[in-house]
Amino acid sequence: MYSEAQLPHQKWLKAAVIGSSWAAFEIIAGSFLHNLRVPFAGMILSAASVFLLIAYLQLWNEKGIIIRAGLICALMKSISPSALIFGPMIGITMEALIIEGVTLILGRNILGFLLAGGLAVIWSLFQKILNLLVLYGFNLLHIVESFYAYLQKLSGLNELSLSELVLLIGFGYVLLGMGAAALGSWMGRNYLKCAPSGVERVELRQTDGFLSEEKPEKYNPLYLFVIMASLVSILIMLNKQLVFAAVSTGFVFIVLVLFRYRTALRRLTKPVVWLQFLLITLVAAFLWDWVASGESFSYKGLWIGLEMNFRALLVIVAFAAISVELRNPVIKAVLYRHGFSQLYKATGLAFSALPALIAHLPQPRSFYQGRRTIVFQMLERSEQLLKQFTTSAQRPLIVILKGEIHQGKTTFLIRLTELMLKENIKLSGIISPGTFEDGKRSAYTLKFLTEGNELPLAGTTHIENWQPFKRFWFNPEALKQGNEFLIQAGNDPEQWIIIDEVGPMELEGGGWSQAMTHLAGISHPKQLWVVRQGIVEQVVEKFKINQPIFIDINDLSPEQAIKKIGINANF
Repeated sequence: MYSEAQLPHQKWLKAAVIGSSWAAFEIIAGSFLHNLRVPFAGMILSAASVFLLIAYLQLWNEKGIIIRAGLICALMKSISPSALIFGPMIGITMEALIIEGVTLILGRNILGFLLAGGLAVIWSLFQKILNLLVLYGFNLLHIVESFYAYLQKLSGLNELSLSELVLLIGFGYVLLGMGAAALGSWMGRNYLKCAPSGVERVELRQTDGFLSEEKPEKYNPLYLFVIMASLVSILIMLNKQLVFAAVSTGFVFIVLVLFRYRTALRRLTKPVVWLQFLLITLVAAFLWDWVASGESFSYKGLWIGLEMNFRALLVIVAFAAISVELRNPVIKAVLYRHGFSQLYKATGLAFSALPALIAHLPQPRSFYQGRRTIVFQMLERSEQLLKQFTTSAQRPLIVILKGEIHQGKTTFLIRLTELMLKENIKLSGIISPGTFEDGKRSAYTLKFLTEGNELPLAGTTHIENWQPFKRFWFNPEALKQGNEFLIQAGNDPEQWIIIDEVGPMELEGGGWSQAMTHLAGISHPKQLWVVRQGIVEQVVEKFKINQPIFIDINDLSPEQAIKKIGINANF
């Protein structure tokens, strides 16, 4: 999939294993906890992540793999259909950063593990508080204080102040994180003493790659900046009490965003969101002035509650839209080409293993009963997966351009190569344009890309010493020179090799099969094969192509195809 110079670093391959396992665990356990509405689900999930990561540190003790795994897992979370991806992405990244940072300072020892686990889990509490402040503003603090004072009066328990209660809860979070870290360290060390049990091989998924996008036109980078600027402007107007301007502008903003990003705003369809809005309004109206004056209702409090809910609605809508725009493959491609290629390569590998890893995980209700066996199998499967990733990463990237017979594949390809050359993509290979007589294909010409020379390749007229195949006669000299040219082109890892076209002849061992077998077995360069629609699966199977990228000329124009190839040009 990559040239030797482009192979992901071993740390990134290990991080891809950890990141994919972490993401699979988040999907299974997270869905279970949230669907059952388990209290403190975020805290439990954070502790489980600490357990998993500390166990992996017993298996692979290299510095830097945990933060890499966190970035990979966060990127995998970024394509979630959830309306808001910031919270989970920030939480995952911060947990990894805390564990990596603390163990880097204190060392990979029990003290470092315990402190890292405690801080990683309490971060989930801190992030929850921070999210609420971003959503509702600092007026929320006054409402919480008033509500807590009201609860104290009802219960008669005045010994514990609000700040002391928060500290007590935080202490519980820290203890849970330390316990998870200790258990993860113990499990990991015990695994190293056990003999392998022989887990099933992980089946890697055929995928177009993490950076691919079926409908890139739905994104617009300009909208990202417009949304962010609009949100900031409206919040400033609210803070400066420019009520009419803020409400009118905000209403128009919400309507426009709802119109464009309807599928991303699932959060607003959840009753719990509107119940939260109602609770904020009622508590603000009845308790805003209660502590200071004893009044049981305040119009000022009602107004502040409504203002907080309007602010929250703005933030939810804006962040949902921003979450969609951040999935823009153009943004990912820019990052890819500016120092983040290793991250995206490793993430692509992690995605290829995700479905199988999810399938191998048991249901959460059985985690506790078989926890030892489950963890040991997960770690053993991770060692096996690392070997598969290493092998997979060494295979070439092959793009398959597919279409029906006489549909215009070569014409499409010629336009595509023109665009690739404009993008300064280095090309080599062969193109075989045909000629027609009486509406039927009568001959093919072999053209050597970048060389400029041509040879007659095939025709329907018998020529002495030419090889028959179906209704055509093929020039053996052209086939010989074409195969030699393609094999020689494989020595340059920096160029794309074009093969036009692959048909039934190659499946029977003729045509360009000699060169294709060679090129499919080396780690470079990048390749584009033109293949007839009806035999695509047979070609993939015969030449054992790993994770090809497909371009269907029925679905994409050459201009759209170059974007898809351009994103993966260095992959």
